[in-house]
Amino acid sequence: MLFKSYKRGVLTPIRLLGSGGEGRVWLVGTRKKNKFYAVKEFFNMRSLEKEIDFGDKLCDIKNISHYHEILRNSSNNIQCLLYKYYNGGDMVDLHNAFDFNHFKYKEQYLLVKGIDICKAIHSMHEMNIAHRDIKPENILWHRENVKQKVSDNILKGDNKFKNLVNKLY
Repeated sequence: MLFKSYKRGVLTPIRLLGSGGEGRVWLVGTRKKNKFYAVKEFFNMRSLEKEIDFGDKLCDIKNISHYHEILRNSSNNIQCLLYKYYNGGDMVDLHNAFDFNHFKYKEQYLLVKGIDICKAIHSMHEMNIAHRDIKPENILWHRENVKQKVSDNILKGDNKFKNLVNKLY
């Protein structure tokens, strides 16, 4: 199985990162530049279309993982989305990597990191969009700059949610 990118050439799967109700996510790499990406392969076309639609609406919001390109899986011709690969894993991986029992400023550290996530969610709420699946596994980290991103954009916009958000803010 290979993924074909118009901008990056052939991307080779390295390992399965995870799977859920909407699809699977693969760690892939380029042959030439030794760069890594995440490819989300969808189980159905409707899920892909939803993710593209909301991804396009949210493209200007910082701290939300955005897709770079629409790809095809060469073996089964399924459309996929290409994302940046966050090599720090998710929030569970981050928690397990640190010995928080001996970390003097644990609460302050987590509060500072959580502020960017709250800003992203607030921006989505202002657009009448709810994530509906916020959990530690959907908050990704990058080791080099310890930036966090909300991922797995299972989103919904409706008037009931807008009314709720107006009451909360």
